[in-house]
Amino acid sequence: MSASHPDPSRPDPSHPDSSRPNMSTPHPHSSLPIPSAPPFPGATPPPCSPLLSCPARVAVMFSGGIDSLILARLADLHTPSCEPIDLLNVAFGVDAGVAPDRLTGWAGLDELRAVAPAREWRFVEVSQQSQPIAFLGSGWLTGLRVGVGWV
Repeated sequence: MSASHPDPSRPDPSHPDSSRPNMSTPHPHSSLPIPSAPPFPGATPPPCSPLLSCPARVAVMFSGGIDSLILARLADLHTPSCEPIDLLNVAFGVDAGVAPDRLTGWAGLDELRAVAPAREWRFVEVSQQSQPIAFLGSGWLTGLRVGVGWV
């Protein structure tokens, strides 16, 4: 094909955004609405007050790496700004507070607060004190002790 007649099936290199997929456009088979009802039939949501924040309907497994930063930012763009987003950060080891994923998680939280300061970002620390989570033959998780801290 000549240069004067570009192939319409290929991205135009002169347009920098032409080859990027639109990350905000949902795939028709993989997107579901975020539930607004309590998770269990007959349950009522916890009350919200200035001292007690509302429960988050959206959470992101958050290491602070580029992939989890992108997912958290997309969640921010598609969740009402008045709702909190939980960032679930898992760290392993005796001193989980200095584990690499915990440190990058804190740095990533700073980045998110800089680009979306109005959002209530809640960094949830999940600490695994021993070996990584093991799967038993029955499919159950074992050995996970969860310590949760809100920031």
